[in-house]
Amino acid sequence: MGLKKSKVLLAKALLNCTVIHEINVVPNNKLNVNNAAKYLKQMNKTTSHTNGVLGIIFLAQQVNPEIGSYQEHFLNELFNFTVKLTNGTIYMTLEDAQDYEARPSSVTSDRYQNIAKTFKKL
Repeated sequence: MGLKKSKVLLAKALLNCTVIHEINVVPNNKLNVNNAAKYLKQMNKTTSHTNGVLGIIFLAQQVNPEIGSYQEHFLNELFNFTVKLTNGTIYMTLEDAQDYEARPSSVTSDRYQNIAKTFKKL
C-alpha cells in the first residue's frame, strides 16, 4: 500500500475563487487531512480590499484615537482580515472591507465601533 500525495486546496471566493493557500497532504503520515487545519492558522499577506481596510481603519480611529497607523493586512484562518498597525492589531471581516469599497455609507457606526473594539495594543 503506497502513500498517495493529495493536494488540499484551501480557497475563498473573493471574486473568482482565487486559491489562497495550498499544502500537500500525505495520508497516514505526519501530515494528514486531520491535522491539516493547523496550517490554516498561517496568515497570508494580501493587498486585496486595501481601500476598504484603510477606510475602516480611519473610522475606527475616530472611535479610538489610540489605534495606530496601517502597515499591512493579512487574510487569517477565518478568511477575514488581521490588520497590522504601528502599535498593535485590529480585526475586520472581509465583508466589512468589501462593503466599504462598494458603498462606504453601508458601514454603519455600529460596525466600525465593533471593529474598533478588536484593537489589541502591543
